[in-house]
Amino acid sequence: MKKQNKKVRADGLTNALMAVGYAATDKRRSTNYQAELWTQQILTEWYIGSDIFAKIVDEPVEAMTRNGFKVVRENEDITGDIQEWFKKNDLDSKGETGLKWASVYGGAGLLLGLDDSLDDPTKPFNPKKFSQLKWSAIFDRFNLQSGMIDRDPSSPFFKKPKKYTLSYLSKNNQGSFHASRMIRFEGVPVPDFY
Repeated sequence: MKKQNKKVRADGLTNALMAVGYAATDKRRSTNYQAELWTQQILTEWYIGSDIFAKIVDEPVEAMTRNGFKVVRENEDITGDIQEWFKKNDLDSKGETGLKWASVYGGAGLLLGLDDSLDDPTKPFNPKKFSQLKWSAIFDRFNLQSGMIDRDPSSPFFKKPKKYTLSYLSKNNQGSFHASRMIRFEGVPVPDFY
């Protein structure tokens, strides 16, 4: 009878290359996670300069928006009218840009110039006085400063800012807008305390 060589079977948590799971040589014990802070400039350079990075950002957004949308009101399809309004106000491309910037920069916002209160955009949007969209502008998160966070659980803005300020118009409270005038494009979710 031949003697069989018994081999030690390592479980799935061991790795000879990294010494993971081996006593005293486990490389995880001598390394720590270090957060990397990426500036707007670095992220922009990656997006513009790297085809792979751009595809990772662009492909899911373009696939998601390729077929458009459908709007039904009281069993009536009104998609055509809404699509025409979106096209007239360039909201399709701005929405797509917002989704891409949310992936690249961690967030973006589409600011709507609604005519219900153009004289004081810090007031909440009033749909009863609204008749038309005067303008819209897309901003990445680096150009938006958020105001006080809403802590009222019954509010539609719970855990979100009550107002935003454009970072380059922040003097004398100019460039402040109520959150109801902003469409948020969110990046990776983070805990409340972050």
